[in-house]
Amino acid sequence: MVTMPLTMCGSLPTPCSADEDQSLRALMIRYQLGEMEAFEELYLRTLRMIRGYVAALTPDRDRVSDLVQETYLQVHRARETYDPAFPVKPWLLGIVRHVRLTDRRRWWRRLSREVVGLEGVPEVPIPAEMESLADHDALARALASLPADWREAIVLHHVYGLSFREVGGVVGVSEVGARIRACRGMSRLRGALAAGGQDG
Repeated sequence: MVTMPLTMCGSLPTPCSADEDQSLRALMIRYQLGEMEAFEELYLRTLRMIRGYVAALTPDRDRVSDLVQETYLQVHRARETYDPAFPVKPWLLGIVRHVRLTDRRRWWRRLSREVVGLEGVPEVPIPAEMESLADHDALARALASLPADWREAIVLHHVYGLSFREVGGVVGVSEVGARIRACRGMSRLRGALAAGGQDG
């Protein structure tokens, strides 16, 4: 039986410490003032998080790099909207989520013009950032079987360390709604992994 930890560690990103959060805020303030060196450091310190989020929720592996690039372009365009009174990570993840959803809508529109009858095809992402939790193939299948909103709540809370209030802010639901999505997703994920372990 595979046991799914409530908190994830190892090679995965860990939640921001207070010092790291303050450091990211300071970088954003410098970036807002026009210091490109601050952007370069912000990019280096957040790239793994942004790429991991996109990879975990995007079925098309070939789109990941493009979406990461588009995210940082949007970060540059929206940098003046960042409020230093708030943490940087939820703001960045809100931008990358918008970029991903916009791209997905464009992709479906293109596909619907080319092929008829694909509205029911499920999204099947491969969560590369979560390999250490269980057998990669089993975990990929288990995560892919979750509703997209549950999977996203798990990634934002358990991988990137956002509070449920921050998760709710990113995805547009209440704190309670975010908690419910993550808890239901984790419960089903544990069950799927345990069932897979018993089958083996």
